[in-house]
Amino acid sequence: MRSHRTPRMRLARRLGIERNPLRRRSDWIEAWLRLAVLIALVPACILAGSAAAGLAHAAGLPAERAARHDRQVTAVLLAGAPWAGLSVSQAAVLWVPARWTAAGTSRTGMVPAVPGTPRGAKVQVWLDNAGQVVYAPLTAGSLATRTAATGAGAAVTVGLSAWLLLSCVRLALNRRRLRTWDNAWTAVGPQWSGRHPD
Repeated sequence: MRSHRTPRMRLARRLGIERNPLRRRSDWIEAWLRLAVLIALVPACILAGSAAAGLAHAAGLPAERAARHDRQVTAVLLAGAPWAGLSVSQAAVLWVPARWTAAGTSRTGMVPAVPGTPRGAKVQVWLDNAGQVVYAPLTAGSLATRTAATGAGAAVTVGLSAWLLLSCVRLALNRRRLRTWDNAWTAVGPQWSGRHPD
């Protein structure tokens, strides 16, 4: 036998908002809340992602603009960058003494080097306008990547928060349904089984 349900009726059934006389009040609450969250979720994710991306971009712009004036020079390490005694979090970079020439003047100072780099090795370092050693500059590409990642992270966070909210509501409604069923069975069960509570 073929079903006479229209696509609209099938969608209403999937969402739990069709006119079913067996649906309880808690079923209606859950269905309408699910529909409201579904309708609000897409714009909320877009807004959160856009706002977070905008903030990340604005926060990174000064560093990216300042980096346009940074210049790279070659420094010679005056000491090696040892591995010994490093934890995993410290193993990315070490600051060691080095010598370099900038604007015709020989300078010494601490520069970042990868652990395991020997004494006398040449490393590329970045200098700001004042001649101070700085980390590698923030490029337009890395700023764009950071902005996109921040926006995507905010959108995912909003989506996960909505899912968590729905899960908590559903858990509360399921507990209420179980209590209702338990009370109904306590009232009707003895009539079916022939046993009466003591």
